[in-house]
Amino acid sequence: MDTKKKGFPGSMVLLAALVALTGTHGARAAKTVLADYVFRHGAVYTVSNEQPWAEAVAVSGNRIVYVGTEAGADAYVGKRTQLVDLRGGMLLPGFIDGHSHVYATETFLDAGLILRERPPADVIAALKRYVEAHPDERMIRGVGWIYEAFPESGPTRQMIDPFISDRPAVLKAIDGHHMWVNSKALQIAGITRDTPDPLPGKSWFQRDPQTGEPTGFIVEGAAMQLLRDRLTAKGYPFETRERLARGIEHGIPALAAAGITTLFDAGSPNQDETYELLHEMEKRGALTVRVYGSYRYRPDLKTLADVDPVQAFAALREKYHSEYLKTEMVKLFLDGTETNYTAYMLEPFSDKPETRGEPLIAPQALNELIQRLDAAGIDAHMHVVGDAGAREGLDAVEYAIRRNGSRDRRHTLAHTILVDPADIPRFRQLGVLWQSTEAWALMNDRNRTVRRLVGGQRFLGIYPFRAAIDQGAILVGGSDMTSLHEGAIWKPLDNFQIGHTRQPLDRPDVEIMPKAEQRLSIGELIQSYTINPAYMLRAESEIGSIAVGKKADLVVLERNLFDVPPNDIHKVEIRMTMMDGRPTYVQSQQR
Repeated sequence: MDTKKKGFPGSMVLLAALVALTGTHGARAAKTVLADYVFRHGAVYTVSNEQPWAEAVAVSGNRIVYVGTEAGADAYVGKRTQLVDLRGGMLLPGFIDGHSHVYATETFLDAGLILRERPPADVIAALKRYVEAHPDERMIRGVGWIYEAFPESGPTRQMIDPFISDRPAVLKAIDGHHMWVNSKALQIAGITRDTPDPLPGKSWFQRDPQTGEPTGFIVEGAAMQLLRDRLTAKGYPFETRERLARGIEHGIPALAAAGITTLFDAGSPNQDETYELLHEMEKRGALTVRVYGSYRYRPDLKTLADVDPVQAFAALREKYHSEYLKTEMVKLFLDGTETNYTAYMLEPFSDKPETRGEPLIAPQALNELIQRLDAAGIDAHMHVVGDAGAREGLDAVEYAIRRNGSRDRRHTLAHTILVDPADIPRFRQLGVLWQSTEAWALMNDRNRTVRRLVGGQRFLGIYPFRAAIDQGAILVGGSDMTSLHEGAIWKPLDNFQIGHTRQPLDRPDVEIMPKAEQRLSIGELIQSYTINPAYMLRAESEIGSIAVGKKADLVVLERNLFDVPPNDIHKVEIRMTMMDGRPTYVQSQQR
């Protein structure tokens, strides 16, 4: 089915809230294409250096045909043109989430059990209430418990065994790097004191220091995947196709309502199933967010250790390469995360000087892998958290440049939480994009833990966004939508506010995340969610700014962000989202 010819469900019902059908409208220029929509009576911020501001925009089909003055737009108005009154608000390019996880929409919007309580006693009480209310669930699945609320050794199976002993319980933490399970889950999966850790020092089953028995706390991907694979083989999958489908069906419209028209999917454990569901949505005209996918390659997982990523990527791209669903990059993991000492650091952790973490891919192996991907014209999207991980990624790209010579390459380091000052200019020099989540740069429990782990002086260099931009890096914003805590926010305007203030939403009394001078301007934040991720996706000629000939991906805001007080940015309402010339969200008049 041609999705471009099929209207998105429900979008036209509320369109009258913003649009008035016209009769006769001014002079008509000869040979001018008549518009389906004309946006006017507000501030148009184009994100274009040549013409940053305009008064009106005309759309015909799925393309922008005019950007300029209101008087000039009159020539594009005909009897069927729908006039969108911005009512003094703002028109922007549609937002592009430069690092997301589509499968996580189930976590955000359809999970039955979300554990955000603290302290641990409140988490356990909430879990107990859920278990008592759901006696027929074969497996208790939960998400969102806050790692920093528990001791460093993590939560244990003994905390939940007394009231969940007859069925497995698998609870995923807020950051996706930790898991908490009960004894029944370990028993079914066959995880015992004799089960070796998949990657000692990188991914493991926490153990009782006296008995060696697993405590029920699981750290990082390889060990988590081992347990999930074994439970799935026994008929206890953590994500079922039904739950995933329900989450995506609910999640995609919610993303459109937040102004998102495109996202980069940085992979999932059930990648093929996720993309197949998205493809099915596209065929019936229900995919209202354009998705650029990736092949998720983790050689630290046994299931992928012998896979050729170049061939696997080519197969996935051939299978999923349609109008609204494309596979464009290979996602790699270079290290873990800072809060469990698996980030790869240049210097040892301050409170654990015997370790500085380890790379998940040995440096020379990474050099050769990036060189192979680069030679095949494939861009890599590399997860890095520690400063040594960032340097390893930059070194690998430099190696590829020396071997492969000049080409249009757009490799990305994702998250880039801590970067050595000497490495910051290398992003521009090597053409590597800097992806991060602006909403992580705030003082919360997680970052207070990070400050203790890395030390006060090193902590002052965390999330150096201003330094990166000033030294020529292209900053790509993204939600990393898997988490549920206050510093992992999937709405772009929430990210804008925290990136601008380095404080939590609705909490101007909280200390500013150091260093305050690393805060970003509104213009820079908008670029990080529009033209910069479009460039990363090799789509800057089609999306990311408002210009004649580009696709009509647009978002209408109730207010001009440049005039909004910093702590009110997240309160600005989305009035309308348009993707590919079709309204995907229109705010109800009742709101």
